Amino acid sequence: MLNSWEAVTVSEAETILLGQAIGKILRPGDAVLLQGDLGSGKTRLAKGIVSIAARVAIDEVVSPTYTLINRFEGEFPVYHADLYRIESNQVDEIGLEEPLGSGGALIVEWAEKILDLGGESLRVFIYYTEEEDLRKVVFEWTDKSAWATRLPSVIDEWERRNPSVGATNFVMEQ
Repeated sequence: MLNSWEAVTVSEAETILLGQAIGKILRPGDAVLLQGDLGSGKTRLAKGIVSIAARVAIDEVVSPTYTLINRFEGEFPVYHADLYRIESNQVDEIGLEEPLGSGGALIVEWAEKILDLGGESLRVFIYYTEEEDLRKVVFEWTDKSAWATRLPSVIDEWERRNPSVGATNFVMEQ
């Protein structure tokens, strides 16, 4: 069964905070696949995730647009990949499966270029809205994945801390 949760952020800083909430529950072997238009907030969300998971300053987390993958050492390695500059048929050549197989976690921007990483991934779709800084962030995971047991704490915390930020929805689908 596919599960989804929709959150709304009202600024770049809040998108980073949402990423940090995900970073708190990131574990070795996890993959977070980010999709969205150019400038929608993928890098901001990734900054939040990586900074908390790898215990590095937010300023140290830059999008690896030209290097393709950055590695951050923390309690476990966290890899941040950006597929913007490569074609879908080149993705297999950069070895995205290796971080997951070696006890690391992987955050991927422009993940629509990935057909399958194997295992359970958290898919995140970031959408522009009519308001300039407002973003709709939709998370999707299966109920059999580890995300199903960890994400409810993030959802509860986010909704407690952000009661006035638009509607958030949690949906379980078949």
